[in-house]
This record gives sequence, C-alpha cells and structure tokens, in this order.
Amino acid sequence: MLHSNCRLFTPCALAVEAADRAARAQCYRRFRGDPETASRPAIIARHFFRFQLGDHHLAATKMAPKRRSPIALLVRIAVALLALDSADGCSCYYTHPQVHYCSSDFVIAAKVKEKMTQGLETTYKVKINRKFKLSNDSYNEHLYGGLLYTSSIESMCGVHLSLGESYVVSGRVVEGKPRVSLCDLVTKWAEVTKRQRKGLKGLYAKGCMCDVSYTSFSRKGEALHRANGKLCAWEDNPGPMDCQEKHGICVSNQGSCFWMPSRPYDQCIREHHQARLLQQRPHRDQP
Repeated sequence: MLHSNCRLFTPCALAVEAADRAARAQCYRRFRGDPETASRPAIIARHFFRFQLGDHHLAATKMAPKRRSPIALLVRIAVALLALDSADGCSCYYTHPQVHYCSSDFVIAAKVKEKMTQGLETTYKVKINRKFKLSNDSYNEHLYGGLLYTSSIESMCGVHLSLGESYVVSGRVVEGKPRVSLCDLVTKWAEVTKRQRKGLKGLYAKGCMCDVSYTSFSRKGEALHRANGKLCAWEDNPGPMDCQEKHGICVSNQGSCFWMPSRPYDQCIREHHQARLLQQRPHRDQP
C-alpha cells in the first residue's frame, strides 16, 4: 500500500488491495481522465505502474496453484521492490506552508542528531527545539522520545534529513509513530522567512478555516467567485506566487478570507508588479 501521506493515489491503492475492480476502474478514470485533476500542479510521475503491478498480482493469484516455491516468492518480492524503488513513485499536491500547518498532526522545529535505517524504514533521532502545533495533546508522548519515522525509499515519499541541520517539520502520527514524508512541510530552519515563523507561532492557525489553494492566474476571478469569500488564492505565474508563499498569511475577518497585509508582504508585491511591468515594456515598445 502507498504511504498514507501520498494522498493523491491512495484511493487507487486501496481499490487494488480490496480487489475491487469497479472501484479501481473508477479511480483510474478519475486520475487519468479528469481534466481538473490533470491540471493541478502535482508532481505526477509513473505511479500507475504500481496499480498495474497490482492487477498482475491479482491475475496471478487466481491462476497460480495454492503451493508456491519460497524461492520464486522471494524473487517476486525482490523484483517488485526494485521496480518500486526505480519508479518515481511519490506524488504530492503543491501545498502552501499554512495548509501544511493546518492539516498536520504536529509541526515542530528540530535538529537532526542521528539517522538509523532498517529495511524499508528510516528513523531520525532529533532534538525538538519547539512545538508549534499538536492537534492532540496525546501526541506529546509520541514525540517525547525525539524520533521521527519515514520511508527509506524516496519513491515512497521518504525524507532525507542532514545530520546537524535544523528543520521545521510537519507530519502525522500513525499507529503511535510520528511520521514525515516528502508530502509534508520539511524546510531548513535557516530558509524559513520571518513571516513564515510568525505564521508557525500562531498566525497560521487564525486562517485554518480558509482555503489556501494553488490557483491559475487566468482563473483567479472565477475561483474567488466560487469560493464565496473562503479562498486565499495562491496565484501561479505571472501572479505573486513567491510573495504569497514566503510572506503570505491567510486570515479571516467577518466571514471573508484575505492575505494579511504586512511590510514584507506588501514590499514583495510591489517589487513583483514592478518586475512584471519591466517585462511587458519591451513588447509595448516594439512597432
């Protein structure tokens, strides 16, 4: 089964596990043929290999005799693992830091002390410097030991953390283990902007009722109209996407969501608009 945080394709994987052909077919149609899904800025690699592998496995299960050679079974497992390792199998939605904050079980700042890998799992021993969010008080005891778990395979959304480096990390508690993946917020602390740090310290929480979504610049007006005041549009190019990621904090007031004004955010927006004008000027000057 795919990692729980690789959410885009989890329904397909569940359909394969349940041998539910109708559900699997519906899932394929959804992700292969739905124009809206296809237009989303996801890092989409060759994930359907896994589902095809599941189909072959189901067919082999029906045709094969009950007794199997242990050696043949081991070879099958080894080939499957190698294939999965070689496939670019991790897909994540392009997600704003505030959405990571609001949707995660925990968000912490931590320094990596030790790395341990055993089989398909890597464990990081970390020193937790600050806990920005715990969605449940019981998660305190799960983080007490300072252990973070991830897949040892990058194609399964495994995270690589450098020893001695400090990070801000979001994740989920799964069966008592704090788990992180490439689909979570994993950023070096030195690269976190001042506004992002203020967001992590509490301002992000003020806008968790809002939707912060990656929005096509050309469809911004339509998206805002449909959202009925509940959307902070994270605009792609030529919109101020970087400004909204690095300095944007979405908040709500009287039922309307908007990007909170601040000196760094406003300055970034002005510089972005000036740069756009400079890019457009040569075209206007042409005969």
